[in-house]
Amino acid sequence: MNYTHRLFILLLLVLTSCKARFVATSHNNQSIPVTSIASDSLTDIERYLIPYRDSLSGIMNEVIGNATGDFKKEKPAGSLGNLTTDAILWKAIQLNLKLDSSPVQSGNKSIFAIVNYGGIRINQISKGTITIGKIFELLPFENELVIVEVKGSTLMQWCNLIAKSGGWPIAGFKFDISQDKAIQLQGIANNNSSTQTINDPVVPPKLFSIEEHETYWVATNDYIANGGDNCEFLKECKQTKTGILIRDVMIDYVKKMSRITPDTKNRITIIKE
Repeated sequence: MNYTHRLFILLLLVLTSCKARFVATSHNNQSIPVTSIASDSLTDIERYLIPYRDSLSGIMNEVIGNATGDFKKEKPAGSLGNLTTDAILWKAIQLNLKLDSSPVQSGNKSIFAIVNYGGIRINQISKGTITIGKIFELLPFENELVIVEVKGSTLMQWCNLIAKSGGWPIAGFKFDISQDKAIQLQGIANNNSSTQTINDPVVPPKLFSIEEHETYWVATNDYIANGGDNCEFLKECKQTKTGILIRDVMIDYVKKMSRITPDTKNRITIIKE
């Protein structure tokens, strides 16, 4: 989908730049109705780009799945964030990457997913059909899926940052927030297949404690892995680059699942003192 995004940008630039420039000498406030552009007023390059514009519109309107309910962006955890991190974790497991000589596969309990709250750019995916264009709205940036190797102490530092901000989307683990600090970090052992979400609606999850001295792997975007959003402490961590855009991961995930149901379980819980 990367090429599609660039073609879209090129199309916009050309259609807005390849025109004569005029300077206004006067103006009035009269409303003028907008009509379609006559075909004989189009420039040669605009005529050339019409089929590409139409093709792009067809791609963006392609239906890739169906939402059985509304997915919402919320803090400390919301169904839209859960969907995004579930997709990222699914892809990381699916890749079966060799991390520290140990393959990441379904059942491995030490790989998680985190994305920054600001990386999700819309507030809701409504019940009904989901198009490729909607995923572009959700994840418009060219962010790459990266696996970061961290010690439990670094993960705790990361979660403390998340706690202070009120919550980020996560998958594969859970924790509580007390007085702006992360406590009770617990991993969720993934006993499902890599085509399911991390939380099985029927089988209760198996939990394990996250220890400071243990090594864990976190699937995230390259912006965060490279220190963005106050995550400078991740710069020195070992990275495994996948070369896959987060947006493409989400498109593949929705296509694979076909029908997706909002997961409203709180993976982060704020404890009121």
